Amino acid sequence: MSDEKKHENVDSEASSEKKQQDASEQNEESNVFKIDEEESNATSLKLQEKEKELLYLRAEFDNFKKQSLKERSDILRYAGEMIARDLLNTLDVFEKALEQEIDETNYKNFVEGIFLTAEQLKSDLKKHGVEEIDCKGKPFDPNTSEALSQIPMPGAKEGDVLEVMRKGFMFRDKVLRYAQVVTATAAPEANN
Repeated sequence: MSDEKKHENVDSEASSEKKQQDASEQNEESNVFKIDEEESNATSLKLQEKEKELLYLRAEFDNFKKQSLKERSDILRYAGEMIARDLLNTLDVFEKALEQEIDETNYKNFVEGIFLTAEQLKSDLKKHGVEEIDCKGKPFDPNTSEALSQIPMPGAKEGDVLEVMRKGFMFRDKVLRYAQVVTATAAPEANN
C-alpha cells in the first residue's frame, strides 16, 4: 500500500473512532438527561405527596382547634351545672318547708328542718370547693377579711377578730367573698 492510502486509512480510522466517541458521549449525555428527567419526575411526585400531606395536616389541625374551642366554650358555659343541680335539691327542701302550715306542735321540727337544710346547703357548697373562712377568735388577716370597726376589749389580743358581721368564703384557693369583721384594740388604761 502506498503511504498515502495508509495515511487515509489511519485518518479514516481516527475519524471513525472520533465519530464513535462523539456518539458515545451523546448517548451518555442522553442517558444523563433521562436519569435527571426521571429523578425530577420522582421528586415532583414526592413534592406533590408532601403538599397533600401538609394540606391534610393543616385541615386536621384546624378541626382540632375548632373542636378544642367548642369544648372550652361548653366547659365555661356549663361550668356551674353541677352546683346548680345540687342547689336545686336544697331549694326544693326549702320550698316544701315553706308550704307547711306552722303551729305550736310542729314549730320545733320546722326550725330543726331549716337548720338541717342549711347544713345540706353548706355541704353542697363545700363539695364544689366553696368553704367558709374561719376567722372568729383568730388574728385579723387582711387577705381574707375586711375590718369594719375596732372595739377595745379587755383580755383580747389586739388585732384578734371579735365578731364576724358577714361570713367570708373561699372558692378553692381564691377569696370569693371577704369576711366583714370587728377586731379588738388594746383596752384604754383606766385613770385613777
